[in-house]
Amino acid sequence: LLGVWDANFQGNWVAYVSCSLATIGYAVSALWTRKYIAPLGYNPTSAVATQLTLAATMQGLAVLLYSSAPTHWPADGVISLALLGALGTGVALVLNFRIIELAGAVTASTVTYSIPIVSTIAGAVLLREAVHWYEPVGAAIILVGIALVQGYLPRARRHSLAMQPTAD
Repeated sequence: LLGVWDANFQGNWVAYVSCSLATIGYAVSALWTRKYIAPLGYNPTSAVATQLTLAATMQGLAVLLYSSAPTHWPADGVISLALLGALGTGVALVLNFRIIELAGAVTASTVTYSIPIVSTIAGAVLLREAVHWYEPVGAAIILVGIALVQGYLPRARRHSLAMQPTAD
């Protein structure tokens, strides 16, 4: 993401900080949903529809206040936006809500870590983008992390004196 291997790195730090904060938002939203929303027993589809409607309303108000009117509305752009919102974000959020209910917030959050792997593979296969050495390395690190968090790989156990039983 940051291109730390590039000696001539000229990245936009505001963009990187924003991306990092958005990533933290995934974890916070999963934990928040598990703790405060899931126990309410809402239907995942209704909860997601409400969330997206409120978000679209707030975004719409921001657009009205801070941008100029569009000069035209291309049909392919409007259709793509509607499909991406409904099928991409809508279905993904319903599935994520369900995973949080069934498997917990930590497991649900690990699903989002695989997005860069899927997007890199899609770019290489569909758009014939070049794959650099660090992308498979990054994918391996992500997959090992997911496997560790979900308990598929053994972890080194630490034994604390406070946790060991005493002989009385």
